[in-house]
Amino acid sequence: MKGTRGKALALLGVAFGVGVLTGAAGMAMADGRKAPVAPGRGPDYYLQRLTGALDLSAGQRDSVKAVLDRHAPEMERVWDEVRPKMTAVRQRIRAEIRVQLSPVQLKQYEALLARDDAERARARAAAVARDTTGVARDGR
Repeated sequence: MKGTRGKALALLGVAFGVGVLTGAAGMAMADGRKAPVAPGRGPDYYLQRLTGALDLSAGQRDSVKAVLDRHAPEMERVWDEVRPKMTAVRQRIRAEIRVQLSPVQLKQYEALLARDDAERARARAAAVARDTTGVARDGR
C-alpha cells in the first residue's frame, strides 16, 4: 500500500510539473513571448545545479556523481513505470489545449510540440546510451 501511495504522489508531482510548464508555455505564447525553456533533466543537470548552488569541491562533486550514478538504474526503472502514464496525461492536456487555439495558433502549437517531442526523444536516447561511466555516448 505504501509503495502505491508513493508512486501516486510521484505521478501527481510530475503531472503538476508538466501542467506548470504547459501553462507557462501557453501563457507565454498568448502574450507573444518565447515559451520558457524547461529545466534540464537527468543526473548531469542535477550535478551541475548542485555544484553551482552549493559550490561543491572537486571531491564532493565526484562523490555526488557516484551517488547519482549508483542510483541511476533505479531512477530509470521508476521512470519506465511512470512514463506511459505521463504520456497519457500529456496527450489529454494537449488535446484540451488544441481546442482553445485558433488555426494559426494550432499550427504554431504543433510545431512547438514537435520540437518538444524531438528534444524529449534526444534526451531519452542519451539516457539510454549512457555507459557504465555515466557519460553519454554523444559526449555529453
